[in-house]
Amino acid sequence: RDGVANGSSEQDAEQTKITPIQYEPDFPFKYNNFVYRLSLPTDLGHAKEGYTFRKPGCVPVPAGTREFILRLSNPDAEGMHQEMRVQNEVGILTLAPLPYITSSPL
Repeated sequence: RDGVANGSSEQDAEQTKITPIQYEPDFPFKYNNFVYRLSLPTDLGHAKEGYTFRKPGCVPVPAGTREFILRLSNPDAEGMHQEMRVQNEVGILTLAPLPYITSSPL
């Protein structure tokens, strides 16, 4: 339903190319994350008028985007408490680029 409201169609969904990145099905351990490259048949449009992102670090996908990387955590990964894991990952993804943003080139 949301796809139709956003101007996409079932045909677009069928034509979307999804490619796993660095995934080996026979790897002996469970992956912490699954990473995919999505190639869309048409450009993404603009966000709906008046729609705002309320979560820190969230921004709209730029109009015209046809390819992006999607990362999904694997709830079956071993040895991790899932709720803390997600919080830690969000924290590190937020903090990691800060030294590059605040430093000046030599």
